[in-house]
Amino acid sequence: MGRALTDGEGKVVVLTGASGGIGAALTHRFLTSGYRIALMDRDTRLLRNVAADAGNVMLIDADVTDSAAMRSAADAVIKRFGGIHVLVANAGIGPEGGITDTTEKDWLSVINVNLTGVFHTVQSFLPAMRQTSGNRSIVVTASVLGLRGARNMLAYGASKAGLIGFVQSAAQEVSVDGITINALAPGPIQTPLLDAIAGDTLEELIKQVPMGRLGTPEDIAEAVSFLTGEGATFITGQVLVIDGGLSGRAYWRDRSGS
Repeated sequence: MGRALTDGEGKVVVLTGASGGIGAALTHRFLTSGYRIALMDRDTRLLRNVAADAGNVMLIDADVTDSAAMRSAADAVIKRFGGIHVLVANAGIGPEGGITDTTEKDWLSVINVNLTGVFHTVQSFLPAMRQTSGNRSIVVTASVLGLRGARNMLAYGASKAGLIGFVQSAAQEVSVDGITINALAPGPIQTPLLDAIAGDTLEELIKQVPMGRLGTPEDIAEAVSFLTGEGATFITGQVLVIDGGLSGRAYWRDRSGS
């Protein structure tokens, strides 16, 4: 008996920001689902361990802030795989900083990567997606901080809020091509960046989450799998919050016990 086909058999996915914790979980999920995958990052040396199956994996050194590099990357993917069914724009940075201590350089750096970088990514890969047959999906990694404010995360929150507006507007355009585009809004996800938080602070954060735990990169991968799957073809322009119920809490009521 031959190998059973999986949901992603024969499909192609492009993933930016592939070297992080969420990127690794997404890579594993897509590969085990039978996708061919193009992994993009500014430094693909961190991805060499996933390139053992050269027939299914393509590594691309590219900076999302460089529009010419992104167009070249799109051409390379089409040359290698022939089409693009799924695009996951996951590249991003998250430095801290408030109104008075965020420099213009820092502000522009965050906006260029988190917001303009997604614009370059979608703009570069969309023509190929329009020429690809079958169900096609775009997923953008935003954040709950694009929906709720957070002290000392000014540029990051602004960039992620911009992404949500981008997704909602883009959905009105790409729907005529049968392409969906949605945003994820992760809350506290257990990645190396979050693990660097001091122990007591992290424990306090966990206590605030109604589900009683931090999210995992696999939680994000499950959501992406759904939004790019056959069951989500009528879902577009939406924001899926993945935070264990944290953003739905009325903190002042919790403290009073009523």
